[in-house]
Amino acid sequence: MNTYINSVLDQRRIRKDGKFPIIFRLTNNRKTTSISSGFCVSENHLDKKKGKD
Repeated sequence: MNTYINSVLDQRRIRKDGKFPIIFRLTNNRKTTSISSGFCVSENHLDKKKGKD
């Protein structure tokens, strides 16, 4: 019963200023849900190798 938390850019929803919202993706018992953090950043702030913001 482990719960995993990842922070990712929601690239499906681009804002007018060209930034993407940061969401927390929670996985528990093979069920996934997303929670918005309320913060937005541009895509170049994402470290694609490590998958971190």
